[in-house]
Amino acid sequence: MSYYNEGVDLTKANNHQEAIVHYDKALELNKNNVKALVAKGHTLDTAGFSYKEVVSLYDKALKIDPKCTEAILKKGIVFERVGLYHKAISSYDDMLKIEPENVEALYGKAVSLNSQKKYHEAEFFCKRAINIEPENLRALGSMVWILEHQKRYEEAMDFCDKAIEINPHFFYTLSYKGKLLYDLGRFSEALVYYDRALKLSPKDKRAIYYRNKIANKFEKLKKKPFPIKF
Repeated sequence: MSYYNEGVDLTKANNHQEAIVHYDKALELNKNNVKALVAKGHTLDTAGFSYKEVVSLYDKALKIDPKCTEAILKKGIVFERVGLYHKAISSYDDMLKIEPENVEALYGKAVSLNSQKKYHEAEFFCKRAINIEPENLRALGSMVWILEHQKRYEEAMDFCDKAIEINPHFFYTLSYKGKLLYDLGRFSEALVYYDRALKLSPKDKRAIYYRNKIANKFEKLKKKPFPIKF
């Protein structure tokens, strides 16, 4: 087995330090090994290294192979996560020039546009993604997020319900349905969905925050004195 393949297995096993050693060995044998550069970048990203270190590896890969779609897409995802939305959109656009129907690039671009409050454009690209893959949970979840930011809660709920119908155990949409119900003031229902979500991801801070907020509302209602009638 090659150093690269062993590195991939180690990355999958979350043994990031050893994986990086193997990718470095693969790169010692061939400094132009694009797969090893991209895999090392992904592993550094997963292990929590700085985004600049991660992006530099993707850039090295792209100097060797400017059409390496994996490096282009992963670069966009990193920029999006750290809030560099203009750079993220640029990467997604590069991806879409090569693969115009790449769903991940379409909804990734939509999310970055939404973060810039360009809601109409965000919705357009997200709809394109959903039209290509109607059951893509990430695309559906992105549309929920885009509509929620516009306070179009009922429309967002429709996409949320569709995603839950496809996969009743997808944390993101269960948690987001809880948030939508919270926004609509339907606190008892929201609590049910947050409880379902937290069974899947017990340490998620956002879900815990809203779940506790709802629980506190109910606790205050219990303590609130009833009006005295004469």
